[in-house]
Amino acid sequence: MVRVAQYIMQTDSDANRLAWAHWAIKNSSVAAVPFFWSVALDPAVNEKGQKITGPEIDAVVSAVLPGVIADFVKNPPMGAIPT
Repeated sequence: MVRVAQYIMQTDSDANRLAWAHWAIKNSSVAAVPFFWSVALDPAVNEKGQKITGPEIDAVVSAVLPGVIADFVKNPPMGAIPT
């Protein structure tokens, strides 16, 4: 999740994605929670276990990311998005 957030900060210009990325890096232990079940239940993760690669996990995180950002924008954590 942090790797994806860093990538967004380096390459993206969408304000919502950037706001999420900045918040997520500072609050990684909380920001990671929405990704737990998607990663834990992914068939490739379960099949490969510890042999899963970083890019494969990044793909799972990236697939979930649009929904996570939409929820972040709709229900921002206190102080995450300036008004």
